[in-house]
Amino acid sequence: MFIGIVISELILTLRTYAVWERKRSILIILIILTVVFLVPAIVFTQLAVSSLRFLSHGGCRMTSASNIIFLAFCLLTIYESILAILIAIQACKHLRQTRSPWVTKLYKDGIMFYVYLLILSCANIVSCLLAPALGPWLQAPQRVVHSVLCTRVLFLIFQRNFPSIRATMVSEEQELPVATLTELLELEDM
Repeated sequence: MFIGIVISELILTLRTYAVWERKRSILIILIILTVVFLVPAIVFTQLAVSSLRFLSHGGCRMTSASNIIFLAFCLLTIYESILAILIAIQACKHLRQTRSPWVTKLYKDGIMFYVYLLILSCANIVSCLLAPALGPWLQAPQRVVHSVLCTRVLFLIFQRNFPSIRATMVSEEQELPVATLTELLELEDM
């Protein structure tokens, strides 16, 4: 679960970097934020996993757990909020410059995805605090939502960059071009 959420967050981080036109200063900020939030999240997750106790007879039932995992969800919520703020800042700038349906969808979906993930993260924080033995009972749905939303982000980008291959597979030998949002807007204005 942890690895899946980290991969999804890296995709969202790369989207944020791309929206900021691959600025070196944003890259440095995102790398620092990732390290500052990821390292403690790993520690909190490890502490939470090592605190799990199970009853072996009559099935495998959890009998006790530390609620420290809520701190990992707090870090996730803060990290996602920072990414959402960075996306919102660029949305204000880019949506004034264009009325492209693709750009509008990119930003609208990004903010909508953040709201969904925020609700799930907050629910997991509350469930960890109220019933540690039950754990973050929305962790699996949150992991699924992360995957689905990140896949939608990637599909939206591929749909814009490669409209002729929407229904076909890209062969492994093809090199996929990388473009910034500004470059894509310039192409659209032509």
